[in-house]
Amino acid sequence: MKANELRIGNMVNLCFEHKEGWFKARVTEILNDNTINTDTTESDNNHYYFEPIPLSEEILFKVGFELKGVVQAIGYFRLIYEDGGKLFFYSHPMLKIEVKYLHQLQNLYYLSRGQELNTSNLTDL
Repeated sequence: MKANELRIGNMVNLCFEHKEGWFKARVTEILNDNTINTDTTESDNNHYYFEPIPLSEEILFKVGFELKGVVQAIGYFRLIYEDGGKLFFYSHPMLKIEVKYLHQLQNLYYLSRGQELNTSNLTDL
């Protein structure tokens, strides 16, 4: 994953060299050298790696989607399961985008709705 795929406010997984495990964090700054700053309490001097957060039914539910058959929906925003369980965003008959990660969903939601996806319920993942 590259920092240029992100927007400020996107959520990512962080792994620090000096700690065990992954931590969820919100991007606060995107730097030119493929690094980011986040809202974590870790020092900026720590070395870390970041990865996308894979989408799951739990995440979709916590951000407000409701399962309607094979469709996940918030209002007119639709994600459709097809092709062996893959999740796709459709906004026009000609536009079909596979969505695998939370930051992709956040970006598509913002582009199509003009507002941020509510991720405040994701702090306990």
